[in-house]
Amino acid sequence: MNIFHLLRINGNCEFDMLNNFTLMTDILIHNPTITSILEAVRENRKGTDLTPLILLGEEAGLDLNQLVEACNKEKITFLVAIFPGVIYQTSKYTDACVVKYLQTSDKPVVIPDISKYEGDWLNIPENHPYRPTVLMLVDGLASNIGQFLAYMHNRWGNAVHYIGGGAGSLSLKP
Repeated sequence: MNIFHLLRINGNCEFDMLNNFTLMTDILIHNPTITSILEAVRENRKGTDLTPLILLGEEAGLDLNQLVEACNKEKITFLVAIFPGVIYQTSKYTDACVVKYLQTSDKPVVIPDISKYEGDWLNIPENHPYRPTVLMLVDGLASNIGQFLAYMHNRWGNAVHYIGGGAGSLSLKP
């Protein structure tokens, strides 16, 4: 099973080169629906070019194909990941959604199979005024994660800052 624009299926990995890595307003949505997520994203992005980072607790019960389709239909550039739980302020939720907003310099890149990837998607201009940050969210069950991270570091070394982690469901269900 391969789901486009998602992190947790078949070793997908999502990246974004962050301009200033400024997290803006964050929102907690209890028992989220596709409609409630889209409404929150539309309302909080008004007049900005912020990229929503949609973090879902694994028990949120959303059809991710439909969420991706709805975001794509509305031409919303986004990142999405599933986790066993999401943290908002001081509490953990397994059935909620947290939406954070990032100021990014490029659109996210989805790599369908990190075990076979050796591309060159990150374009760092000469005389870049700062060292950009790459956000990597990798399917925690993907094969060859270590090999992929070594490739990334060998390719770009210290030219970028790296942050990220493993995404996915503890239940191992899509």
